[in-house]
Amino acid sequence: MKKLLLLISLLGVVGLTNAQTDPMEFATGTLSATQQLQSYPLPRLKPGHTLNRNFIWFDIEYFSGWQQPGVSRTQMVATAKVNNEEFYKNWNYYFMINGKIDSYGTASSYTDTVTSTPGAFAAIAKRNPSYKTSAICLMNQTPLITSQNLTPDNYVRNSSGQYLDMGGNVVSGVKYFSPTAPNSTLISDGNYLKPYFQNLLNALGRPLDIMNDNGEAMYLMSLNGKVIDNDPVVKADYLNLGYPASKTTESINDYRGRKYADQVSLYRDQFMSISPSTAYTFYGLDGQSDYRPVWPRGKAIQSKINGHHYSTGDFYLRWPDNWKAWAGAWHGLGWFADCKYFEEKAGDSLMSPFVCAGWNADETQNPRPAQYLACLKVLAAWGSEFFYTGFFNLSTPFPDAKNWGWQTVMPVYTQGIVSRYEEFLRNGTLLEGDVPRYFLTTTTLQPNNPKYLFYTGDARKLVAVRKLNGANKYVITAAQMVDANTIGNAPNSSFAKFKLGNDSLKIEFRRQGSVYIYDATNPSAKVFYQLDKWHQYEHPERWSKDFELEAELADNSSSSAKIATEVPAGTPANDYSNYTSYITFTSATPTVLQYSFNPRNQPTYYFWVRARSKNSTGGGISVGVNGQASKSIGCITDTQWKWYSVDACSGQNIKFTSLASQQYLLSLTASSSNIEIDKVLLTTNASTNLNPNQPACGTVVATVNTSGPTTFCQGGSVTLTASAGNSYTWSNGQTTQAITVSQSGSYSVSVNTGTGCAAVSAPVAVTVNANTPATISNSGPTNFCQGGSVTLTASSGNAYTWSSGQTTQSITVSQSGSYSVSVNTGNGCTAVSAPVNVSVTSAIPATVTSSGPLTFCQGGNVTLTASTGASFTWSNGLTSPSITVSSSGTYSVVVANSNGCTSASSPVNVSVAALPVPAITVNGPTTLNIGQSTILTASNASAYLW
Repeated sequence: MKKLLLLISLLGVVGLTNAQTDPMEFATGTLSATQQLQSYPLPRLKPGHTLNRNFIWFDIEYFSGWQQPGVSRTQMVATAKVNNEEFYKNWNYYFMINGKIDSYGTASSYTDTVTSTPGAFAAIAKRNPSYKTSAICLMNQTPLITSQNLTPDNYVRNSSGQYLDMGGNVVSGVKYFSPTAPNSTLISDGNYLKPYFQNLLNALGRPLDIMNDNGEAMYLMSLNGKVIDNDPVVKADYLNLGYPASKTTESINDYRGRKYADQVSLYRDQFMSISPSTAYTFYGLDGQSDYRPVWPRGKAIQSKINGHHYSTGDFYLRWPDNWKAWAGAWHGLGWFADCKYFEEKAGDSLMSPFVCAGWNADETQNPRPAQYLACLKVLAAWGSEFFYTGFFNLSTPFPDAKNWGWQTVMPVYTQGIVSRYEEFLRNGTLLEGDVPRYFLTTTTLQPNNPKYLFYTGDARKLVAVRKLNGANKYVITAAQMVDANTIGNAPNSSFAKFKLGNDSLKIEFRRQGSVYIYDATNPSAKVFYQLDKWHQYEHPERWSKDFELEAELADNSSSSAKIATEVPAGTPANDYSNYTSYITFTSATPTVLQYSFNPRNQPTYYFWVRARSKNSTGGGISVGVNGQASKSIGCITDTQWKWYSVDACSGQNIKFTSLASQQYLLSLTASSSNIEIDKVLLTTNASTNLNPNQPACGTVVATVNTSGPTTFCQGGSVTLTASAGNSYTWSNGQTTQAITVSQSGSYSVSVNTGTGCAAVSAPVAVTVNANTPATISNSGPTNFCQGGSVTLTASSGNAYTWSSGQTTQSITVSQSGSYSVSVNTGNGCTAVSAPVNVSVTSAIPATVTSSGPLTFCQGGNVTLTASTGASFTWSNGLTSPSITVSSSGTYSVVVANSNGCTSASSPVNVSVAALPVPAITVNGPTTLNIGQSTILTASNASAYLW
C-alpha cells in the first residue's frame, strides 16, 4: 500500500470553524508552539525505565516557525535548537541530526551552525556525547529506483516488452520497478547516500544511534500472481527460487516479501556498512499480509533494537471516525488487529508505529487530543513501546505549528504510562479478547483472526488487556471513542462492564483513555488502581499545572508499603465505578514513599495529603522535597479519609518555594504503620482549602539530641534522645524517649504530645566505621640467635604505635619479646594487632681441652676435646667432639647448640718437636790393636747416652 510520508507540519487554523466543538479541546492561540511545549505538563516517565526513545518524524524546522511570516532562517534555526533539546531532555525523543541526510548533507552544511539545522544540531550533539541521535534517509528520493528512465530490464514487462503494473496488466505512461531489477541499480542508489551519511558521521564525531528510512520506493506486486504469469523474467526467478509452478497465495506472498527484503537490504548495506552499530529501521513493515511484505521476510530489513524486531506500521487518525476503519492509506485499529496476529505468531510482540492525528486545514475536522491519546494507549497495550511522530502538509501556506504542536507530546504521555507497566510489556502476553470475530470486519481482511479487544456491549468502548506471565495480574486499557468532534457525540466519561476470565469488571471509560492495574492474586483482597488518572480530555495547554499524585504510584519500591483497594459497602464484586486505592504499611517502621515531579516555571507549590488513621490512635507524616527542610503533618486521628496540609511544627500550611524547572523528589514518611495514604496534591493555588476543619495541632517540634559524636568506630555507640512528649515512635521501632544506637542508619522519631498531634524529627545519620584489622608481617623467622634480627611491618594505616614504643610502620627487632602494634586507619578507628613473639637464643661459649701437653716430639700426639654441643666444626674440617692431633698447628672449634646457635673457641697451639739425628766423629783410627784407643765424639744433641 503506497502512501506519501512527508517531513511536514499539520495543517490547521487559528480559529475554530465549527461552533459545536468544545473550545477546551483546542489551543488558546496565545502561545507559540515552543511556548506551548515548554508549558505542557511533563509525561511523568517512571525513573529508571528502559523504554526506547521516540523518533521525531515531524519536520522540526516547520515546528520552529520556518516559512511563517517574519521568521528568518537564522531565527528558525535558533528556535529549532531550543526545541530539539527540549524534545530530547523532557520528552524522551532521540536528538534529531538531519531529517533528510542528502538535504543540507554536504560537509559544508555541517559547518554552518547559523542557517543549517543539521550543522547546528550536529554541533550540539558533539558537545553532548551522551545524546542519543537520529537521522532520516528517503529511499523514495534516491536517483534511480524511482526513475522512469532506466534500462527496460529494471521494470515489470511481458514477453512482448510491454510494461506492466503490479497487477500484471499492460500500462502506458508509467513503469514499475521489477523484483528482478539488476542489483546494480540498488547498489548505485545505496552508494548515492553513502557520502552524505559519511558527512553526518564526520560532523557528529561518533556513530549515529538510529537511522530511519522512509522507504516507499518500490511497489509490491499483487497477490493475484499475474506479474509472475505475465513477466517471463519474474516467472523464471520465481521458479529458480524453488516456488511451486502451481502458485498459491502463500507462495506468491513469500516470494514478493523475499524479493522486497532482498532488494531493500542490498540498497541499505551500501551506506549502513560505514556505521555498523547504527540501528536501521524502515517505514511500513508490519504483519499486514495483503499490502505489506510478509512479516517474517520484511522484518529482516531492519535492525533489532534491544534484541527485538519492532513492526513499523502506520496509524494516521485522519478523521475522528477513522479510529476503527481504514480507508486507503489511512489506517485505524482494524489494520493493527490484522497485523498483531501475524506479528505475535512470528514471536514479535513489540511495535514502534508511525503516528499522526490528522492534517486537515480545518482543525475542527481533525481528531482532538483526547481521542488521539486514547488510541495511542490502545496501541501501547498492543505492544507499542515507542513511536515515530509525524505530520503531513499538503499545500501552502504552511500552518503555524501552534495549531498542531500538541500532537508531538501525546505519544510521550502514552509512553509515560507504559513506563509504569513496563514489566507487563516485556514479560506479559496480549490477550486475544472476546469481541465477536466479526468486530472490525468492515475494516479488516482477516475477520476470523483475534481482535485483541474485549466486548463491552458498546462498539465505541474499547478494552485491551495484557497479562503478566505467570501471575494473575493484568494491565487494562479502556477508551471511549468518538466519531465526530461535536459536543455530546460521546460522553467524556462513562462506565461499562467486560468479562476477564471469571470476573465481570465494571470500570470507567474516558475520552483520553484509562489505564488500570488489576491484581487478582488474592481473590479475597483484589487490587485495582489507575495509572493515568491525571490525564485530561482538554488540549494539553489547558491541563492543570498541579500535581495530583496517587499514593500507590510511588516511584520507589518498598517492602513495607502495600497497595490496597476498598469500595463502599454493598458494592457488587468487581465493580470499580467507585473505589479508593491507597498505601497501607505492613511493618511497624514504614519506609519512605518517593514521588518524582518536574514543575514547569512555577516557583511555589502548596502541599496537601489525603490520609487516615487505622484506629484513631493518631500519627503523622514527614514531608520533604530535596533541597528544602522537611515538614511534619500531625493530628491524623480520623479513620475517614481527610486532607491535611498544616505543618505540626509551625502551624502553617506546608508549601515549597523557589522550585526551578527541574526534577524533584517528594518524600513521605509515615510515623507508624497506623497511617494510610491515598494521594498527594501539589497545587499552585494558594487559596485551595480541601479541609477547612483541620485540627489545630499547635506548635510541636520533634528534635533529637545526641550524647556524643554520631560517627564512631565499631564497638562504640551513641545515645539519641527525643524532645519531651507523651509517647515516642522511633524509625527503628523503639518507643522509649532515648535509644542507644550502635549500628549505621538514619534515625528519626515521631513525638506525640498527648493532644493528638505528632511531629516527626529530622533524621539523624549515624555512621559506624568498621575497624580494619591490624596485622604484622615479618621479614624472616622470629626465632633466631643472638646477634640476628627480624623486621616487623604493620598493615597500612595513618599512624602506628608499637608495644616497644616505636612509631614507624616497620621496626627491626634483635631482642626476645612480644611485639604488637596499634594502627590508626584514618577514620577515627584504631585496631591493635595480635602479638608476635620474637625469641633470641644465646650461644654456649666454646672451649677446647687437651689430653696432654700441647708440645711433644714427633711421633707423639694429643687429643683435643670441644665443650658440650650439638655439632662441631674444627678448623681442620673435622666434625667430631674430639680430635687427635699429631702435627703442629693452631686448632679451634665452632660448637653449635640444639637451636643452631654457634660459638667459636679460642685457638689452641700444638707444637711437635722433630727427633734429633746424632752424628759421631772419630778422632783417630777406627782400627785399633789391643791397647790402642781412639776418640769418638757425638754431636747434634744436648744429652748423650752411649
